[in-house]
Amino acid sequence: MGSVRRRGGPGSGGRVRVGLDAAEVVLLASLAGQVRGLLVADLPEGLADTETDPLQSMTALSAAEVRPPEEPVMRRLLPDAYRDDPDSAGEYRRLMEADLRLQKAAALQRVLDDLAGAAPRKRDELRLELDDASAEQWLYALTDVRLVLGTTLGVTEDMEGEREDLEPGSARFMQLGIYDWMTWLQDAIVQAVSHD
Repeated sequence: MGSVRRRGGPGSGGRVRVGLDAAEVVLLASLAGQVRGLLVADLPEGLADTETDPLQSMTALSAAEVRPPEEPVMRRLLPDAYRDDPDSAGEYRRLMEADLRLQKAAALQRVLDDLAGAAPRKRDELRLELDDASAEQWLYALTDVRLVLGTTLGVTEDMEGEREDLEPGSARFMQLGIYDWMTWLQDAIVQAVSHD
């Protein structure tokens, strides 16, 4: 299992060191890439480019009606901003959805770029040094990956009984293990970022 720790304190130029083994790198890159793909799949052509003009992204979908996503996973990633006011929710979605998708995709791309740019260290461990801004991007991305996994797997707060009955090595056992690992990684980075 990976490791996360802080080097130096917040505001002192300290960094969060994340150590991942080869399997964890492949898993995280795969999940981040898949979630990024979901977010940019139906954006207008060229809009998902990292060099997109911010004004273009803000206005990209404003001329057309933007409907709430029908798929449960996308509804979790892009929920209505106003649950009790469909008109305001629709207007907000029309004005902001492209930008929100791009922000989420950029955070996921940051994770992918960091994973691709890091050099392996001893025993096939990949070590990344994240400044506070990078760590915040990672947390944003990990939240979205966990939302997708949790929705897909039907994760709820009262699953302890099911977990106890799972056969080790079963597909469900391994799927929930991946979700638990993502939860651990996110929490460990939160703790490292907020460590005094």
